[in-house]
Amino acid sequence: TYYNVSNNKIFFKDKFIENNSVVLELKYNQENNDKASAISSQFPFRMTKNSKYVNGIECFNQVSL
Repeated sequence: TYYNVSNNKIFFKDKFIENNSVVLELKYNQENNDKASAISSQFPFRMTKNSKYVNGIECFNQVSL
């Protein structure tokens, strides 16, 4: 869920819920990098980087990246 906030007041103007998106975050120690790569290579989807900040900005068409 992302909220668009007003520049002049502290309140939420708009709410945008992205229903067609799933983020799976893997956290592991550096020494387990090979194991994490082996596990993630078995996922039935493409691995990409994700930025919650960029996603939120793009939802409100303030910037196109």
